[in-house]
Amino acid sequence: MTQPFPAPESVILAVQACLLDGSWALYDHDRLDRFEKTLADRFASLNALVTSSGTLALEWALVAVGVVSGSNVVLAAYDYPGNFLTVHALKAHPHLVDVDPATGQMDPQSLKNALNAIPVSAVVVSHLHGGMADIAEITAICREKKVPVVEDCCQCPGATFQGKLLGTWGDAGVISFGGGKPIGCGRGGAMLTNNSLVAQRARMQSLRGTRLATLSNMQLAALEPQLANLAKTMQITAIKARQLLDIFQNASAFKPITAKDGEPGYYRLGLVAQDRSTRETIIERGRLLGLPVDPGFRSLQMGRAKTRFSTLGTLSGAEECGKKMITLSGSVFLSDESGFENIKNACTVWASGC
Repeated sequence: MTQPFPAPESVILAVQACLLDGSWALYDHDRLDRFEKTLADRFASLNALVTSSGTLALEWALVAVGVVSGSNVVLAAYDYPGNFLTVHALKAHPHLVDVDPATGQMDPQSLKNALNAIPVSAVVVSHLHGGMADIAEITAICREKKVPVVEDCCQCPGATFQGKLLGTWGDAGVISFGGGKPIGCGRGGAMLTNNSLVAQRARMQSLRGTRLATLSNMQLAALEPQLANLAKTMQITAIKARQLLDIFQNASAFKPITAKDGEPGYYRLGLVAQDRSTRETIIERGRLLGLPVDPGFRSLQMGRAKTRFSTLGTLSGAEECGKKMITLSGSVFLSDESGFENIKNACTVWASGC
């Protein structure tokens, strides 16, 4: 439940300029090329490929690193369901590994067990809900087995782990500009890579005489000032997030996800209910206070035929997250000073009442 929020003045002026100069209705490959160059520079990548969604960026990234029909692709069993469906769209086979039940992030040992047991063509690693997977350990495990890594950074553009930008640890990274993301225009995404061969293979997916499934000038106009201001936006968000995390540490019914060794992003802030039976009550209380809260993802193995995926052992961590995870929309961080004070007060009442 991402709440609507007004565009900042810089975005309004940029979109108005696009309307007034007539470029809103034109193809403009030069503008797209400039934006991709700026995006690559901002995310410390040699290449950026803009697409119509983060999901399509993931699909092109998987093809570019070598996933074909019948390939095994590892992903966490607690993850955005579109990632699972993207693997199926490529006629590849998802192999699910477990997560840390306290954070919802991929468990490196479960990943290692999978790579020791089956041939794998790629690993998809997501960073979710204000947390971060241990991408240093995960990429080290995958390098030993010579398995490509694609990072899903759709919830955390600009976040860093051990001083290095997420999305640059593996062979490719994907970000999203849709759904109220920290930098967004309603729809869109991009693939990032420092591997020239991966970049070329992905770009071939986008060419049909002209560029396929890219963004309009209006969308680029909305994104350009947001990209320029991303560092400042993240700094302000981090300050506000720490204030809410301090409040939530005192709650008895749920505990917040916290990230170590880096600066996370906050499209959503994750909270783990202490008792799975109380999650719906906690969410209802939050909504009565006007807070944009929702359950997290359903764990991917639940409700699906076992022929649609494989796994080793149990997925108890993912099952716990699927039944206990609560998310607070990052739109709360876009409130002005007085609005955020109201949010903090509501969160204080929510935490103390749970």
